[in-house]
Order: sequence, then structure tokens, then C-alpha cells
Amino acid sequence: MPILNPYVREAGTGPGVVCIHSNASSSAQWRGLMELLSVNHRVLASDSYGSGKSPDWHSARTASAMLCPPQARR
Repeated sequence: MPILNPYVREAGTGPGVVCIHSNASSSAQWRGLMELLSVNHRVLASDSYGSGKSPDWHSARTASAMLCPPQARR
């Protein structure tokens, strides 16, 4: 399976600041703050998998498999 990297917004140079978006949002919520901070900081804001411009999280696991692990099914 290919490695799918999340989308990351980047701005500025200097000491690093990482912005993490809330559950039902994307890195776009940080655009205004990134503009202000990027004058003196390197600002990174990624989209979580399945949000914004990031790819979906691919997994063969199902909810039932996670709730009932193989060792519990014996």
C-alpha cells in the first residue's frame, strides 16, 4: 500500500508553531492566525486524515474487529 501523507499548510520562518484543527474542521481554520504568526515563526497546520485536502485513512480493520479482538473471539 502506498504511503499517503496528510496535507500540511506551511508559512513563515523562525521558531516552530504547530496548529491542530478540531474534529470537524481542517487546517483552513488556522489561516488567519498563521498569517499573523508567520511574521516571526514557522507555522505548520496539517489536515487530519479524511479532513480538508488530506487523503482518507485506509484500513482493513472494521469496528467489530476493534471492539472484539481476535484473542477474545476464541
